[in-house]
Amino acid sequence: MMDVRLGMLPQSTATQPQDAPAAGEEINNGQDFTRPVRRLDVRYQYQQPDSGLHTNIFTLRMDWPFTLSEEWKLSTRVDLPLMYSDVPSSDNPDGSYEFGTADVLAQALLIHPLNAEVAVAGGLQAIFPTDSQDQFGSGSLRLLPSIAVRYGAAWMPKGWWTALVARYDVDVWKRDGRESTSAFSIQPVLNIALPHRWFATFAPEFKYSFIDDAWFIPFDVTVGTMLSPTTIASVEFKHELYDALPQYDWSVEFRIGFFF
Repeated sequence: MMDVRLGMLPQSTATQPQDAPAAGEEINNGQDFTRPVRRLDVRYQYQQPDSGLHTNIFTLRMDWPFTLSEEWKLSTRVDLPLMYSDVPSSDNPDGSYEFGTADVLAQALLIHPLNAEVAVAGGLQAIFPTDSQDQFGSGSLRLLPSIAVRYGAAWMPKGWWTALVARYDVDVWKRDGRESTSAFSIQPVLNIALPHRWFATFAPEFKYSFIDDAWFIPFDVTVGTMLSPTTIASVEFKHELYDALPQYDWSVEFRIGFFF
């Protein structure tokens, strides 16, 4: 499954939240990365990194897209996470529960539709080493160049689409003693529109580490609904299927988003 603070622009220069859809009109619920909406998310994630260990992540996420022209959009995002965990590290050798800041993520994507069915996107994620203790982050500045293609065929039901996202994750600076990063990930996506403004999105991120010569393959599904034209709620469940490259055993994240 992308640290500067975003400036406020006049209403006319940013993508606006939509009004209540007309009968039969497709709802933009923000799942489609080629149709970004301006939103603020509040997220809580529980993750079991290994048997007997527990991680709680509280994240504020801001998405702020800009319309550059009729054919180009710039989608920006910032994640500000806090963590409460009993994972041991050099800063927490006894494995006590500790609370602190995790790594801040910033993303910028350029989006361009090729036709009515296909759109492409490309850009960069940056993950900053803002972790207050070793167990809360990688301890490195990481850059993730990203490319993606989204396909929504005319023969597919309205609101259904598929995508493929690829990223390369590499550290360009790290603290002494922290592990290097060099990994490739590929993420197939299938979004299914369900009745009464519900949806399901399958988006497992397959990750390969060049350093460890190992794969991590999970199951990943998100189910959610539009509570109103400007409010969305969803829950994501992930579970490892193949973990030659250990990442987590399982994870669940609860989200509520506000479009504005």
